[in-house]
Amino acid sequence: MRASSVLLAAALIGLPPSVQASPPVRVEVEDLAPDTGSGEVIRQLEAQAATAFADGDLAHAAALYRQLAATHDQPAARAAALVTVGWIEQLAGHPEQADAALEEALFVDPELRLRSDLYDETFVRRFLDAQPRAQAARAREAAELARAGVQLIAAGNLEGARAKLEAALALQPDQPRTLYNLAVVDLRSERSEAALAGFERVLSLGQGRPDLVPPELRALASTSAGLLYLKRGDAAAAEAMLEQATTLTPGDGKTWGYLGMARQRTGKLLEASAALERARALRPDDLEILDTLARVQLEAGRPIEAAAGLLEATRRLPDAAVLWLRLGIAQQKIGGLEEAETSFRRVLALD
Repeated sequence: MRASSVLLAAALIGLPPSVQASPPVRVEVEDLAPDTGSGEVIRQLEAQAATAFADGDLAHAAALYRQLAATHDQPAARAAALVTVGWIEQLAGHPEQADAALEEALFVDPELRLRSDLYDETFVRRFLDAQPRAQAARAREAAELARAGVQLIAAGNLEGARAKLEAALALQPDQPRTLYNLAVVDLRSERSEAALAGFERVLSLGQGRPDLVPPELRALASTSAGLLYLKRGDAAAAEAMLEQATTLTPGDGKTWGYLGMARQRTGKLLEASAALERARALRPDDLEILDTLARVQLEAGRPIEAAAGLLEATRRLPDAAVLWLRLGIAQQKIGGLEEAETSFRRVLALD
């Protein structure tokens, strides 16, 4: 829907940029959102700006339009007022100020479109040249906000981090690392559904634009989503996510361990054991992986394999009582009662 027009100073093509040749006229700006600012203040500023322009006080008129831009709540309306500032600055013979105003307008509203039939060729070119500068400025500001958000996450200020990251996404939507970090904030804030949606959004971006989301970031998002699915009890979905993660980063032993846990919950004990053995090879001193592998092997009826692995594990981690406990159970199952008793005594001595 077209909204109310704003007062623009339009030059007549072919005439010198003087006030006499350029009376103020009302021109509609396309795609202007409904104004939510103070209507009376805005009307007063428009009237004052028109008077200043008619009196030839272009500096005052530009200042009033800047004030008008600050008064508007909607980005489209603010940007339209700044375009007017740029037009007035060009009429006043201030090209640098005109360029700055147009860049600021496009920073505020990157979707702003200029009706080229309302302006001279020089101004249209200024507008087009300002677009990449404004885009680069938005990218720089978004990067600074995103970095600040990460620092606040590390400091434990989750709400502050959320505000920074959301502000960064407002400037540059669909930035995968920012989306991932915002999902981390949701996860640490115990907003698991929002976190899962964020991780899946990162993965969706990676499917559409693999060049936009590097493999390690997709792997992190897949692993995080998989663990959330495990937490909610959807082991099949968790397995699919974690399989994707191991494909992306096959050298990550922790992810192979999580995949083994997911497969165990789906009843795929042999596949779970294979994943956990891969995890053990990559992380031979990871107590959680060693313990889970032993439990899976015992559950699968493979006590000999469990005992063999646990003998090595207890040599590497001699003070891990849980591994001695699993070893004693495995030894008992294969008939080594004296060995089992020794293992159980070790458990009692440690814990």
